[in-house]
Amino acid sequence: MNGQGSVVHLNVTDFAAAVAIAKDGTLADSAFVVAKASASRAVIQAVSQRAWQEGLVPGMPLANAS
Repeated sequence: MNGQGSVVHLNVTDFAAAVAIAKDGTLADSAFVVAKASASRAVIQAVSQRAWQEGLVPGMPLANAS
């Protein structure tokens, strides 16, 4: 190595949704999103597989997700 450090970037698709399922297994077959609801213009940050199949996507305004 030349004395310089390395940078590794991992992009894990819907990581926040996967963590939610790992913490609460009952969510595994549910349509749910992860968003900061207290934001004035809340945006979906991650979606479960079921929510994605129903047309919800990251970046969508939370107000349009109902």
